[in-house]
Amino acid sequence: MTDPEKAAAEVLEDCADRYFAGEHMQLFMAVIYCHQFQVAPPDWVRDEMQAATYRYGTGEAKDLNEAFDIHRKKGTRIPTLQAKHRPDHLGTPLITRVYEAVRKAEKMQPVDSQLFDAVAEQFPGISAGTVKNYYYEVVGKIQQDSGDF
Repeated sequence: MTDPEKAAAEVLEDCADRYFAGEHMQLFMAVIYCHQFQVAPPDWVRDEMQAATYRYGTGEAKDLNEAFDIHRKKGTRIPTLQAKHRPDHLGTPLITRVYEAVRKAEKMQPVDSQLFDAVAEQFPGISAGTVKNYYYEVVGKIQQDSGDF
């Protein structure tokens, strides 16, 4: 097995673990990774895609969200979600730019309310509380993806 094949196998195994633990968006992430690594989808991806397509096609599921068992958390505000992920001219989402600004600023001062205030000044229309929320959301995702808890 080549290094790219090993990497693909590891990523797809992680997707499978997370998918079967209830993170159903991992099915779509697995499809994307298969394309990126140029590998055939594993059996579980094929099987789950076929099962969901069947549920939708037969009317067992009223829509694709139900067929794939993917639902947004109750209370999710779509405009807020869109703004958070809106890319700049280089394609970098706002949440990533805010996180990177905090990381840069934390080299000069501790991560505290003053730092979040200072970073918020760099982003018109973004409050210090939003900066803090974005920062800790990215930190949480990084810890989740690396297995650190």
